[in-house]
Amino acid sequence: MISVLSEVNIQEVLEKLSLSNKTRAAILTSSETRARMKMLDAIDIQIAVAEGDRTGEPYIKRSWQYVTDDETGERVKKEVPFRIRRWWWKDANGQIMLDVRYGNCSINPKAGKIAIGVGEMGTSARPSSCPQMR
Repeated sequence: MISVLSEVNIQEVLEKLSLSNKTRAAILTSSETRARMKMLDAIDIQIAVAEGDRTGEPYIKRSWQYVTDDETGERVKKEVPFRIRRWWWKDANGQIMLDVRYGNCSINPKAGKIAIGVGEMGTSARPSSCPQMR
């Protein structure tokens, strides 16, 4: 008797759900989604670097690489620091200018305009007007 009741309840719950045939793999494999995720990851890294500059603690991204050991000559997997290129700089007036990049290319927000004036580095690397992206 209990199994019959639970099957009825399960069927009622399943009927109320909005079911779809989409898979996560199909969504993540689209080139547009991959590009967006790559850009969001790069922005997160830039925010972490800015926070590190603001607090005085350097942000060091690390990645795994195979390197040849000098003593044994074997290739071993080792964690090494990864060079991060900052997207911002200070102009002559001390204002921070931001140059958004995708890979090695600069993204122009408007024709003929390549940098965004951010202002001065305040108490937070994320401006209050900038929403959380994730």
